[in-house]
Amino acid sequence: MKKLTYLFAAFLFLASCTSVNKLVEKGDYHGAILLAIKKLEGKKNKKTKHVQGLEEAFAKMNAKDLRVAKHLLNQNRSSNWDDIFDIYSAIDERQESIEPLLPLVSKDGYRAKFTFINVSGLLNEAAEKAAAYEYNKANELLELGKAGDKDAARRAHTHFVKTKRYFNDYKSARSLAKEALYFGKTRVLVTVKNKSNAIMPKAFEREVLDIHVRDLNTKWTEYYVGKTTHPIDVRAVLRIEFMDVSPEREVVSHFENEKRVKDGWEYVLDVNGNVKKDSLGNDIKRDVYRNVYAQITEIHRTKEAFVRGKVVYFDNYTGERFKSQPVNVTAVFDDFACQFRGDKRALQDKYRKRLKKYPAPFPSDFQLTMDAAENLKEALKTEIDRAII
Repeated sequence: MKKLTYLFAAFLFLASCTSVNKLVEKGDYHGAILLAIKKLEGKKNKKTKHVQGLEEAFAKMNAKDLRVAKHLLNQNRSSNWDDIFDIYSAIDERQESIEPLLPLVSKDGYRAKFTFINVSGLLNEAAEKAAAYEYNKANELLELGKAGDKDAARRAHTHFVKTKRYFNDYKSARSLAKEALYFGKTRVLVTVKNKSNAIMPKAFEREVLDIHVRDLNTKWTEYYVGKTTHPIDVRAVLRIEFMDVSPEREVVSHFENEKRVKDGWEYVLDVNGNVKKDSLGNDIKRDVYRNVYAQITEIHRTKEAFVRGKVVYFDNYTGERFKSQPVNVTAVFDDFACQFRGDKRALQDKYRKRLKKYPAPFPSDFQLTMDAAENLKEALKTEIDRAII
């Protein structure tokens, strides 16, 4: 529906580029009305050209709208009532926008004449018939939705919601819209299957499926883990195809760090061995630098858990597999410890940060596997979130 109010900036732009009469001549009656109202409201000395321009644009715009409405009515299509309602609403808003200006008399004494149309009855008729069309169409689609056509149920929901344009709750359209929403949803059950040769701890599956599915739900898609009484349309199966934990690796390395550092100061001597003086008579000093060394023993411990799999999507009614996406994760334990002999100032920053007697103890296979489960849960959530189902 056309609105009779634009942004103030649009008015200024319109006023600077054209005039009411020019807009009327171009057939832009709506724009002419907006501009004329802007130029007339609040003005004591109203210009005749603006008063006449508004009068002419108003008459022509109403006549044009009534012609279009009549044409739509003559087509005798129920789907036209929404457009007819828009037209009558536009006429009503247009008349309301002009009413505060009445009586409209220019500074030269010209009195504008406006023929107002009583559209309240027409609006009520259009609203009733438009709502009936949307409601009936929605019910037809809802029956298809109940039979399994989710797209029909979603379109039914749209039509039920549209009735609110005309009535707050037309024939219980609100509750029927909820029903259409229910039948229009695709429900996805997320499960885990171990297809690898490794033994998967029960806690691993629980951790992976500890997904906050509400974060993933959209208007038309709902996700479930575990049992549910709702009908499931799609099964998203996380198939674990490979699980492994690497051996514990410990590497001991020995190396040296060297660094040139400032190590005090000394007097600057002349050729005779006397201390040099500056222009103020002060002794001249200079920094002394020397190379320092540190012997480093570094212990590096690593251990990794690997999980490779894929998320496979199945139609729960036909069993058809329609989508597959790989999901691979790694959980890594990685820690260092450094000890040194010599001058600490020689150490590079990264070795300073690693100064301790021993690295952290190796995690157990179970602990590292559970870390991988946590990573896999996030990867699964990301895959589900971006999947188009």
